[in-house]
Amino acid sequence: CLGAFAGCKKQERGGVIAKVGNREIAFDDFLDTLDYYVYYLSIDASSASSKESVMQLAQQILDSMVLSEVVYAKGEELGYYDFSEEERAKIEENVASEMSSGRQSIEASIKEQNPDLSEADLETKVNLEMANQGYIEEDFRSYYEDSLVYDKVFAHFTDDISVQDEEVHEEYDRLVEEAKTGYADGTSSFENDALSG
Repeated sequence: CLGAFAGCKKQERGGVIAKVGNREIAFDDFLDTLDYYVYYLSIDASSASSKESVMQLAQQILDSMVLSEVVYAKGEELGYYDFSEEERAKIEENVASEMSSGRQSIEASIKEQNPDLSEADLETKVNLEMANQGYIEEDFRSYYEDSLVYDKVFAHFTDDISVQDEEVHEEYDRLVEEAKTGYADGTSSFENDALSG
């Protein structure tokens, strides 16, 4: 699909863009994420000159989504989705906090715009607007579960790694010298590298 990105936008919504084991990455999720970053980075996706940037961004997003699914699959394999009571309580606390803050903000906005609404009408409008803005308990729960699993998998593979301060300084100095040499011809190569990540 990425090789013919123009065709991606024309593809029917729905479907799967990638699979990692039994985990699927929905095409809609990929497009929503791509659209978000195109907007956030102020890329004119309709411009022919931006096509390469959009293609690179699309590939980076898909790679990132696949990597995340690989991590989550490893977390499942290692049993990290079997949360302790304390972990489950923290997840539920985070979900409740997200839902509560979203509800308060949305309710205040609706009350400001419609001060004469009955409690029942206010409740209906708040619930509809929460759903429209993505305040869905199960989505937040999945997010916090996946985040915790991601952290556990990361710790699993990095806890035994240690780096000395001297090694960090040496690598930093090496990268600075490499950058100075690489950008000696001017700022255009720096700008290209900065834009492409």
